[in-house]
Amino acid sequence: MPGEKNIEIVNCDVELPAGKKCGDAWYSDEAWAQFPLSSKNHADIPVIIPQPNGEKEVVHFLVSHPAPPIFDNPAKHNTERNRAELQFWNDYIDSKNYMYDDKGVYGGLPAGSHFVVAGDLNADHQMGDGDRETIANLISHSMVNVEGTLGSYAPTSNGGEFCLNEGICTRNPDTPHVENITSTSGLRLDYVIPSATLDVKGSGVFWPAGNEDGYYLVYDEELGNNKGVSSDHRMVWVDLDLTK
Repeated sequence: MPGEKNIEIVNCDVELPAGKKCGDAWYSDEAWAQFPLSSKNHADIPVIIPQPNGEKEVVHFLVSHPAPPIFDNPAKHNTERNRAELQFWNDYIDSKNYMYDDKGVYGGLPAGSHFVVAGDLNADHQMGDGDRETIANLISHSMVNVEGTLGSYAPTSNGGEFCLNEGICTRNPDTPHVENITSTSGLRLDYVIPSATLDVKGSGVFWPAGNEDGYYLVYDEELGNNKGVSSDHRMVWVDLDLTK
């Protein structure tokens, strides 16, 4: 990926591997040359949607699950990888041409394409340990429907605020966008990011508050509110209109 270089040891106050010192490259040149960008994958899935007039619309479903920017080593490996994985989507919807698919075809998304970037992106643009600038650039990108990411249709729930207020969620209680959080960590980590070519008609985060239907799906007195009952992340949904 252009602009990326072998990560270096920046946390010098911890025990380092034998033979390594502060400022050294973390990987050998040979290992770095083979190191993949994706911690899991980056997938472009064309979804073909028949229209009432008989034509077909294609929406590119751009999905990934970047490394979380925590559990880091002295070179901040996970933080840097998360940033790079998010930057890839910025480049892809910008139609950059350095990337290639499994068939060896080069190029990003064709200009003017419908797309939705979706997934647990493990980054919050205002809080947390990740690179805030990169995720902020993605959700405010000129190719993105910003009303659906930061505007009146940004996904919200009542459950996030309830979880923090009740002390069930204990991390990041000072988050400035409590209605938008998608994780019991008190952060907005999960996204459905529509292209500017798509009309957003509705959105939400499935996170019921204690007095709302479905609360048992996100909280149990014995199992808690994380993976024991369902997940520590919440589902995000967006309604889109393709008929314009």
